[in-house]
Amino acid sequence: MAEFEMSDLDMMHYFLGIEVMQSSTGIFISQKKYVGEILDRFQMKDCNPVNTPSEFDTWNVLTEIHLLAAKGIFQYLQGTKEFGLFYKNGEKSYLFGFTDSDYVGDLDDRKSTSGYVFMMGTGAVSWSSKKQPIVTLSSTKDEFVAATAYACQAIWLKKILKELHFKEKGPTQIYCDNSPAINFQKI
Repeated sequence: MAEFEMSDLDMMHYFLGIEVMQSSTGIFISQKKYVGEILDRFQMKDCNPVNTPSEFDTWNVLTEIHLLAAKGIFQYLQGTKEFGLFYKNGEKSYLFGFTDSDYVGDLDDRKSTSGYVFMMGTGAVSWSSKKQPIVTLSSTKDEFVAATAYACQAIWLKKILKELHFKEKGPTQIYCDNSPAINFQKI
């Protein structure tokens, strides 16, 4: 405020389409309003909620099943619009991550989908899920490719934390559920 003209607008309520609720115990963020707008735009605001986005095999057939799959996604949004992330105040936290991959998840091009989430304390700070750019020949290599890519993400996150004066000590733990890939990384 000493260098630039600013206005204090009190507590933040929305930021980049994300609803922000602040309290003495922490901060809760969600996309409830955005989900409501999507459901309203496609006339699905009164649909029955479900807790899973779609059946696994519905995307493999090119017919009117796609319309049913889209409806299932809207129902999933309806059932999860109250979900969000909670960042607890005063909690000592350190950066750690989880990674997983589905070996040959796409039967058409034989590529796997992998994902990660990095957390600090109880709150997620970075996450992604995407198809791998290469075809791997084993689940071990598949998991190793994912873990290696996400180790680069961990390095980037640690650099950001350093810029924010957050003292991160030691290596960032990345948890993986494939024993051969874990052993391969120790070599």
